[in-house]
Amino acid sequence: MWSVDVNKNRAYTGKNFLSPIECYRGRGAHVGLLNLCVHKGLTFGMYEHSEKWLRKNGSESSVLLAAMFTGLTKTLMTYPLDTAKTRLQVLGDRGLKGIYSGVGCALGRSTLGNMAFFTVKDKLTERWMKVEKEEEEVLSRFLVNMGIGSISNCASALVTAPFEWGKVSKQCHVSFSFCDLLSNQVLRNRVAKGAAMTSVNVALGGGIFVGSYELAKDLLGMQDNDG
Repeated sequence: MWSVDVNKNRAYTGKNFLSPIECYRGRGAHVGLLNLCVHKGLTFGMYEHSEKWLRKNGSESSVLLAAMFTGLTKTLMTYPLDTAKTRLQVLGDRGLKGIYSGVGCALGRSTLGNMAFFTVKDKLTERWMKVEKEEEEVLSRFLVNMGIGSISNCASALVTAPFEWGKVSKQCHVSFSFCDLLSNQVLRNRVAKGAAMTSVNVALGGGIFVGSYELAKDLLGMQDNDG
């Protein structure tokens, strides 16, 4: 999925697409892998612990509050890695000047994206748990979790596409205005193209991640059984 991620960010900034082979030549795949590990670990670890704590303390909005808290924290902690990765993908350099450029857009993207992702994921998981008792032998939990992850990630990507465009533009020193987005067809096409590629990326990659994550929890006996 690395080549899709590279070309997604290039689409947002109006750059030409690269072939799959070119996407791995000096385009920061090692930085992207490190960023992915830290980003996903923080996202799911922090969300599950904070949501459980809020729920135990009587919060009626534990999912939304935990998603917002996780989004803000993980973005501030991993943003330098994300900026370095994006600049290597789009510009081919390792410039660290303005390493937090576009962090405002990133915070908006991560909070809204997390709220959309975890809300959809929890609702779909809740429905699945009701069906699982009756059709446990028919449906594969791993495949179902992959589907839940894909749908949840797509919902998040579509909701946050303008923020993702703004973040990538700022990281790569491309001037922009959200007002221009409303009046400029070229910019709208860039955002639409980038959002479409993001959806493909997260539908496949995110689905595999969520399916594997939930499977690992099952195997390690880490499922939350406290209701």
